[in-house]
Amino acid sequence: RLEAAADGVAPGATLGIEQIEKGQQIYADIVARYYGDPEFKARVDADPTGALKAEGFVVPDGARVQLLFNTENLLHIVLPASK
Repeated sequence: RLEAAADGVAPGATLGIEQIEKGQQIYADIVARYYGDPEFKARVDADPTGALKAEGFVVPDGARVQLLFNTENLLHIVLPASK
């Protein structure tokens, strides 16, 4: 079970499997386009929040997106905010 804000779902609500799968597919599509489409990459680099929202990625009001890149020697683990 995951909790998050999503299309039509209140923050903190439990997401159904369909919503989780939709979010994973949107993420996979964004990653593929980022590395395969130079114009899209430039838009995401310039305004990650706006570009990803335009692609259907859910960004809660007032939040911003920050791009982090894993390397051979650095891995990022994103943890949810504490309640």
